[in-house]
Amino acid sequence: MHELSVAQEIAHLVLNAASQKKAKSVLKIELEIGELSFLSLEQVEFWLKTCLENTIASKAKVILSSVR
Repeated sequence: MHELSVAQEIAHLVLNAASQKKAKSVLKIELEIGELSFLSLEQVEFWLKTCLENTIASKAKVILSSVR
């Protein structure tokens, strides 16, 4: 469940940044996640999309990549 707390924090940061810029929508979210974080990219994506439901970022394309 570590992925859930990480996704919640990412959603919080995305929505705060969008609010500060007075954005009407978020189109894309790109993230690089380090291999040593031991996070499942699929789980992070699932929870992030779940956390963003019913927000201005609900239709954002989520692009995750793993880096060393």
